[in-house]
Amino acid sequence: MRKKFNFKKSCISKLVAALLLGLVMMTGASMETYAAPKQMPDGNVFDPEFYAITYPDVAAAFGTDEAILYHHYVLCGSKEGRLPYAPNAVAPAATPVVAPSTGAKVMPDGNLFDAVFYARKYPDVAAILGTDEAVLYNHYLLCGSKEGRLPYEFTAQELRNQEIYHKIMALKEIYPQGMRWDESNIYIQPKEEKRDNGWAGLTRRACQAFAYTIQDAVFGSSTQFNWYRTGLSDWCMANSGGMIVSKKGVWIPVGYTGQDPVINAKFEEYWSKIQVGDAIADCNHIVIVLTKEDDHVTVVEGNFNNMVNWGRKITKEQLRVSLETVETPSW
Repeated sequence: MRKKFNFKKSCISKLVAALLLGLVMMTGASMETYAAPKQMPDGNVFDPEFYAITYPDVAAAFGTDEAILYHHYVLCGSKEGRLPYAPNAVAPAATPVVAPSTGAKVMPDGNLFDAVFYARKYPDVAAILGTDEAVLYNHYLLCGSKEGRLPYEFTAQELRNQEIYHKIMALKEIYPQGMRWDESNIYIQPKEEKRDNGWAGLTRRACQAFAYTIQDAVFGSSTQFNWYRTGLSDWCMANSGGMIVSKKGVWIPVGYTGQDPVINAKFEEYWSKIQVGDAIADCNHIVIVLTKEDDHVTVVEGNFNNMVNWGRKITKEQLRVSLETVETPSW
């Protein structure tokens, strides 16, 4: 039975290996002949037979499985001065490790993943797990996503979104889920801050105070922010006397169903441009975008039931009948 690799097992001192090799040389023992070393998935050369025989302490602890022995060499052996193959061995000529990426594909759970890119980008993973798509995707789900590894080759905007996302999530320690945040929380917009809304220096409260606090922490208070309006609040004043109603967490003008072609056209334009870190508002509440998918955004917000709230989802169709403004440094 294959022995289970124990990452916590301490690596043995290189002194033992040096003494063993020295003993062979001193006693005049003839050089062993091993199978030719091979190129591993990450491009390095390794001979598992040589490694197991030369370092019996490792073989005794981990067995003779090639992948496990190579993993030991990468994590421990190379740092201890152990040899990956015999000094007199002829190393194979280097060959391309992974073919060029053909692009991400939709996995059964709906996520995008590019196994070829993942193996090429992270040779430490491919060295242990190989290049099988299902195995690599399972690694991404269980480990890679938590380690910040990319599932496919991101565009410049996607990389930027990821960077902003991590900056926002780092603020969760300062503003944890359930922290009190209500009308008593204020924010005074710095006079040097450049927001197109023309309200520099004014005091903001509640949800708006939280949104601007987050944006300042992520982008800096001197960042140029652009302010875009769909015109929904104008429709509201003209057609419903300013009356709004809360439906499933968003505020909607009474009687509005997305029927205005001008507002709807602006919504589609703005929806296509919304990025992580943007502040989006309906007629009564403003939130910060954490992630954006094809049919919804995930947000963080203040003054949601008088507290900080992380992770609420708002669908595209909810925003179609409620989105009034977008404040962004991105467009």
